[in-house]
Amino acid sequence: MSQPIRAVFFDLDGTLLDTKTGIVEAFRRACQDLKLSPLPPADAIAREIGPPIGEMAKALGLPLPPEAVDELVARYRAHYETMGPEHSPPFPGIPEVLEGLEKLREAIPGFVLGVATNKLTPVAERVLDDVGLKAFFDVIQGVDPDLRPKPAPDILTRALQRGGAQAETSIFIGDTRGDLLTARAVGTRSGLAAYGYGAEAVPPTLVPDLRIERPQELLVYLHQTLAGCGEALS
Repeated sequence: MSQPIRAVFFDLDGTLLDTKTGIVEAFRRACQDLKLSPLPPADAIAREIGPPIGEMAKALGLPLPPEAVDELVARYRAHYETMGPEHSPPFPGIPEVLEGLEKLREAIPGFVLGVATNKLTPVAERVLDDVGLKAFFDVIQGVDPDLRPKPAPDILTRALQRGGAQAETSIFIGDTRGDLLTARAVGTRSGLAAYGYGAEAVPPTLVPDLRIERPQELLVYLHQTLAGCGEALS
Protein backbone atom coordinates (compact mmCIF):
# COMPACT_ATOMS: atom_id res chain seq x y z
CA MET A 1 0.00 0.00 0.00
CA SER A 2 1.34 3.45 -0.94
CA GLN A 3 2.08 5.84 1.86
CA PRO A 4 -0.39 8.72 2.22
CA ILE A 5 0.62 12.01 0.65
CA ARG A 6 1.82 14.61 3.12
CA ALA A 7 3.10 17.29 0.73
CA VAL A 8 1.99 18.75 -2.59
CA PHE A 9 4.41 20.80 -4.67
CA PHE A 10 3.46 22.65 -7.85
CA ASP A 11 5.27 24.00 -10.85
CA LEU A 12 4.20 27.60 -11.50
CA ASP A 13 4.09 28.41 -15.24
CA GLY A 14 1.45 26.33 -16.98
CA THR A 15 0.35 24.62 -13.77
CA LEU A 16 -0.78 27.20 -11.22
CA LEU A 17 -0.76 30.27 -13.43
CA ASP A 18 -1.43 30.88 -17.11
CA THR A 19 1.71 32.95 -17.62
CA LYS A 20 1.98 32.23 -21.33
CA THR A 21 1.09 35.75 -22.50
CA GLY A 22 3.63 37.41 -20.21
CA ILE A 23 6.42 34.94 -20.98
CA VAL A 24 5.93 35.20 -24.74
CA GLU A 25 5.82 39.00 -24.71
CA ALA A 26 8.87 39.32 -22.43
CA PHE A 27 10.80 36.82 -24.58
CA ARG A 28 9.94 38.65 -27.81
CA ARG A 29 10.99 41.99 -26.32
CA ALA A 30 14.29 40.52 -25.13
CA CYS A 31 14.95 39.11 -28.61
CA GLN A 32 14.18 42.50 -30.14
CA ASP A 33 16.62 44.16 -27.72
CA LEU A 34 19.38 41.86 -28.97
CA LYS A 35 18.22 42.30 -32.59
CA LEU A 36 17.72 38.57 -33.02
CA SER A 37 15.92 37.66 -36.22
CA PRO A 38 13.81 36.25 -37.58
CA LEU A 39 11.65 36.73 -34.50
CA PRO A 40 9.71 33.52 -33.76
CA PRO A 41 5.91 33.74 -33.83
CA ALA A 42 4.12 33.79 -30.50
CA ASP A 43 2.72 30.28 -30.84
CA ALA A 44 6.19 28.83 -31.49
CA ILE A 45 7.56 30.54 -28.37
CA ALA A 46 4.62 29.30 -26.32
CA ARG A 47 5.35 25.70 -27.32
CA GLU A 48 8.86 25.97 -25.84
CA ILE A 49 7.86 27.38 -22.44
CA GLY A 50 9.29 25.38 -19.57
CA PRO A 51 13.06 25.01 -20.03
CA PRO A 52 15.46 27.87 -19.15
CA ILE A 53 15.42 30.89 -21.48
CA GLY A 54 18.71 29.99 -23.14
CA GLU A 55 17.40 26.53 -23.99
CA MET A 56 14.19 28.06 -25.35
CA ALA A 57 16.24 30.27 -27.67
CA LYS A 58 18.24 27.28 -28.89
CA ALA A 59 15.09 25.20 -29.48
CA LEU A 60 13.63 28.07 -31.51
CA GLY A 61 16.72 28.19 -33.71
CA LEU A 62 17.66 31.76 -32.79
CA PRO A 63 21.18 32.86 -33.83
CA LEU A 64 22.28 33.45 -30.25
CA PRO A 65 26.01 33.06 -29.53
CA PRO A 66 26.79 31.36 -26.20
CA GLU A 67 28.28 34.53 -24.74
CA ALA A 68 24.96 36.37 -25.29
CA VAL A 69 22.77 33.93 -23.34
CA ASP A 70 23.19 35.73 -20.02
CA GLU A 71 22.25 39.04 -21.65
CA LEU A 72 19.11 37.53 -23.17
CA VAL A 73 18.13 36.07 -19.80
CA ALA A 74 18.73 39.40 -18.03
CA ARG A 75 16.67 41.34 -20.56
CA TYR A 76 13.88 38.75 -20.45
CA ARG A 77 13.72 39.00 -16.66
CA ALA A 78 13.72 42.80 -16.78
CA HIS A 79 10.80 42.81 -19.21
CA TYR A 80 8.92 40.14 -17.26
CA GLU A 81 9.23 42.25 -14.10
CA THR A 82 7.11 44.92 -15.81
CA MET A 83 4.26 42.52 -16.53
CA GLY A 84 1.22 42.95 -14.32
CA PRO A 85 -1.04 40.23 -12.83
CA GLU A 86 -3.23 40.40 -15.94
CA HIS A 87 -0.44 38.52 -17.72
CA SER A 88 -0.40 35.66 -15.20
CA PRO A 89 -3.91 34.75 -14.00
CA PRO A 90 -4.53 31.49 -12.14
CA PHE A 91 -5.93 28.69 -14.26
CA PRO A 92 -9.67 28.20 -13.69
CA GLY A 93 -10.22 26.13 -10.56
CA ILE A 94 -6.77 26.70 -9.04
CA PRO A 95 -7.90 29.09 -6.25
CA GLU A 96 -10.62 26.67 -5.21
CA VAL A 97 -8.19 23.73 -5.25
CA LEU A 98 -5.75 25.64 -3.06
CA GLU A 99 -8.56 26.40 -0.63
CA GLY A 100 -9.32 22.68 -0.50
CA LEU A 101 -5.66 21.88 0.07
CA GLU A 102 -5.54 24.44 2.85
CA LYS A 103 -8.31 22.52 4.60
CA LEU A 104 -6.23 19.34 4.28
CA ARG A 105 -3.30 21.17 5.81
CA GLU A 106 -5.48 22.25 8.73
CA ALA A 107 -6.72 18.68 9.24
CA ILE A 108 -3.42 16.83 8.82
CA PRO A 109 -0.47 17.85 11.01
CA GLY A 110 2.65 18.49 8.96
CA PHE A 111 0.89 18.67 5.58
CA VAL A 112 2.96 20.92 3.29
CA LEU A 113 2.08 23.00 0.22
CA GLY A 114 4.87 24.33 -1.96
CA VAL A 115 6.02 25.63 -5.32
CA ALA A 116 9.12 24.52 -7.26
CA THR A 117 9.74 26.68 -10.33
CA ASN A 118 12.47 27.69 -12.74
CA LYS A 119 11.65 31.33 -12.05
CA LEU A 120 13.90 33.25 -9.70
CA THR A 121 12.56 32.81 -6.17
CA PRO A 122 11.77 36.54 -5.62
CA VAL A 123 10.00 36.73 -8.98
CA ALA A 124 7.89 33.65 -8.18
CA GLU A 125 6.96 35.12 -4.81
CA ARG A 126 5.97 38.44 -6.38
CA VAL A 127 3.90 36.86 -9.15
CA LEU A 128 2.01 34.66 -6.68
CA ASP A 129 1.49 37.62 -4.37
CA ASP A 130 0.15 39.72 -7.26
CA VAL A 131 -2.62 37.19 -7.90
CA GLY A 132 -3.39 36.57 -4.22
CA LEU A 133 -2.03 33.01 -3.98
CA LYS A 134 1.24 33.45 -2.10
CA ALA A 135 -0.29 32.93 1.36
CA PHE A 136 -1.38 29.39 0.47
CA PHE A 137 2.19 28.10 0.30
CA ASP A 138 4.61 27.09 3.02
CA VAL A 139 7.51 27.04 0.55
CA ILE A 140 8.13 28.92 -2.71
CA GLN A 141 11.41 27.74 -4.21
CA GLY A 142 12.83 28.96 -7.48
CA VAL A 143 16.25 29.19 -9.04
CA ASP A 144 18.90 30.35 -6.57
CA PRO A 145 22.60 30.86 -7.40
CA ASP A 146 23.55 27.41 -6.11
CA LEU A 147 20.68 25.52 -7.78
CA ARG A 148 20.42 24.10 -11.28
CA PRO A 149 17.07 24.56 -13.06
CA LYS A 150 14.66 21.70 -13.60
CA PRO A 151 14.82 18.94 -14.77
CA ALA A 152 17.81 18.76 -12.43
CA PRO A 153 16.55 17.72 -8.99
CA ASP A 154 18.03 20.72 -7.13
CA ILE A 155 15.00 23.02 -6.88
CA LEU A 156 12.48 20.38 -5.84
CA THR A 157 14.97 18.82 -3.44
CA ARG A 158 15.54 22.21 -1.79
CA ALA A 159 11.78 22.79 -1.61
CA LEU A 160 11.28 19.47 0.18
CA GLN A 161 14.09 20.27 2.58
CA ARG A 162 12.67 23.69 3.40
CA GLY A 163 9.21 22.24 3.98
CA GLY A 164 10.44 19.30 6.04
CA ALA A 165 8.79 16.95 3.54
CA GLN A 166 9.84 13.45 2.48
CA ALA A 167 10.02 12.49 -1.19
CA GLU A 168 8.12 9.22 -0.72
CA THR A 169 5.11 11.04 0.74
CA SER A 170 5.14 13.97 -1.70
CA ILE A 171 3.72 14.63 -5.15
CA PHE A 172 5.01 17.17 -7.66
CA ILE A 173 2.52 18.58 -10.17
CA GLY A 174 3.73 20.12 -13.43
CA ASP A 175 2.84 20.45 -17.09
CA THR A 176 6.10 19.57 -18.83
CA ARG A 177 8.40 16.68 -19.55
CA GLY A 178 10.99 18.41 -17.39
CA ASP A 179 8.62 18.45 -14.42
CA LEU A 180 7.96 14.73 -14.68
CA LEU A 181 11.68 14.02 -14.98
CA THR A 182 12.29 16.20 -11.93
CA ALA A 183 9.79 14.23 -9.87
CA ARG A 184 11.40 10.99 -11.02
CA ALA A 185 14.89 12.24 -10.13
CA VAL A 186 13.84 13.33 -6.64
CA GLY A 187 11.67 10.28 -5.96
CA THR A 188 8.31 11.96 -5.47
CA ARG A 189 5.10 10.92 -7.12
CA SER A 190 4.36 12.87 -10.29
CA GLY A 191 1.26 14.60 -11.56
CA LEU A 192 0.85 15.91 -15.11
CA ALA A 193 -1.22 19.08 -15.40
CA ALA A 194 -2.71 18.12 -18.75
CA TYR A 195 -4.55 21.45 -18.96
CA GLY A 196 -1.20 23.30 -19.09
CA TYR A 197 0.52 24.40 -22.26
CA GLY A 198 3.49 22.04 -21.99
CA ALA A 199 1.57 18.80 -21.64
CA GLU A 200 1.17 18.10 -25.36
CA ALA A 201 4.94 17.75 -25.73
CA VAL A 202 5.24 15.09 -23.01
CA PRO A 203 6.15 11.79 -24.71
CA PRO A 204 3.68 8.94 -24.15
CA THR A 205 6.50 6.82 -22.74
CA LEU A 206 6.83 9.22 -19.78
CA VAL A 207 3.83 8.17 -17.71
CA PRO A 208 2.91 10.21 -14.60
CA ASP A 209 1.45 8.73 -11.45
CA LEU A 210 -1.51 11.05 -11.91
CA ARG A 211 -2.90 12.81 -14.98
CA ILE A 212 -4.97 15.89 -14.17
CA GLU A 213 -7.31 17.16 -16.86
CA ARG A 214 -8.86 19.73 -14.50
CA PRO A 215 -7.28 21.09 -11.31
CA GLN A 216 -10.16 19.81 -9.17
CA GLU A 217 -9.13 16.23 -9.95
CA LEU A 218 -6.13 16.64 -7.65
CA LEU A 219 -8.40 17.01 -4.62
CA VAL A 220 -10.37 13.92 -5.63
CA TYR A 221 -7.13 11.95 -5.95
CA LEU A 222 -5.84 13.10 -2.57
CA HIS A 223 -9.06 12.24 -0.77
CA GLN A 224 -9.14 8.82 -2.45
CA THR A 225 -5.51 8.23 -1.50
CA LEU A 226 -6.15 9.18 2.11
CA ALA A 227 -9.24 6.98 2.25
CA GLY A 228 -7.26 4.08 0.79
CA CYS A 229 -4.80 4.46 3.65
CA GLY A 230 -7.59 4.48 6.20
CA GLU A 231 -7.54 8.24 6.77
CA ALA A 232 -11.06 9.53 6.30
CA LEU A 233 -11.56 13.29 6.49
CA SER A 234 -14.80 14.94 7.45
